[in-house]
Amino acid sequence: MEIINVADITKDTRGTPIEIRVGDAIQIHAVSSYKNAHRHQLELLGCYRISSYICAGPPSYLKLIDHPVSLKIGAPVVATPINDSRIYPTTYFQFKDYDDLVPSDPNVDIITDYIGILERIEDGETKFGETKFHDPFVRLTLKNLRGNRIRVSLWKEIIISLEMFDREALDHASQRCIIAVAAVKVLKPQGWLQLNSTAATFVYINPDIEAASNMLAGYYLTTTVSDSTASATAVIFYEAACTLVGKPCSELVVTEGYTDNDHIPPALLAVKEQTFLFYMKVQFYTRAGITNFTVNRIDPIGSASTSISPQTQNPKPNEPRPDPSTGVKRSIQDAIGGLANFSWSFIYTLVFLSS
Repeated sequence: MEIINVADITKDTRGTPIEIRVGDAIQIHAVSSYKNAHRHQLELLGCYRISSYICAGPPSYLKLIDHPVSLKIGAPVVATPINDSRIYPTTYFQFKDYDDLVPSDPNVDIITDYIGILERIEDGETKFGETKFHDPFVRLTLKNLRGNRIRVSLWKEIIISLEMFDREALDHASQRCIIAVAAVKVLKPQGWLQLNSTAATFVYINPDIEAASNMLAGYYLTTTVSDSTASATAVIFYEAACTLVGKPCSELVVTEGYTDNDHIPPALLAVKEQTFLFYMKVQFYTRAGITNFTVNRIDPIGSASTSISPQTQNPKPNEPRPDPSTGVKRSIQDAIGGLANFSWSFIYTLVFLSS
């Protein structure tokens, strides 16, 4: 009997039996005849061999998977349970990076998967009016390895399902908890990115996948940096730190065994007093009088003897703030004065590892 993979399905496929392979996913939509004949045939998280289906284009509403084809099933469908399903994955993710969450077309909804480090759990109730019933919800705050934070709102239909969201396991999770959420909708109310659960959302706590392992052993480097105008403390996250150090954090921690925060690995000491071009995100909090520096990207430009003079001119009134990707160089003193976003080069003076 011929069996094909999900990746081989086209619009011309005519019900050939398929089995789900690692890394493949496709959406299935049931028509009314299926609901009447097989309403309780398929179980959540079950494993099946499916045949006698028809193929269609991607759904126009609630598209959960980036696949050009979806399946439609009705009364003729045959779904045979696969008893030994250990070879098939129980999780499947297509994570989007934080910077890729904003759609190019504002009229197109994005349904995606997301992974991050859990920072905060909040319980709340939706407010429809004083006389109406208030549904509970849970809001998670997740942070990626570059320090970007995003809120994930889980609505009642998700938080009351143990299969979709195990709150007790989350409350008893380890201090550094990695959360992966599947099939969440991207929203940007009032210019702020956030994620909302859908009917297909699942929450995974410390999933056994490579993306989670990388977050458990990720760089968070606190540095003191200086140029010809001033010094500042900056935080360098994963991708930029990998460029700086020349190896992933997991290699330092797991392979080379550097787990003591009081001892700086030689790979970090080797970059001290070298000159780099740093692309910085600078946030100036007027009320608190605090300036936060975050390094998003690092380009090597040579040894410490390389001479680069930062520009110290302030922008003219009503002049747009420079985009850090353009390479416009500004001084640290400019940043302390409140400049929003810029990049510059400087000489490293100190770096240490924080787990």
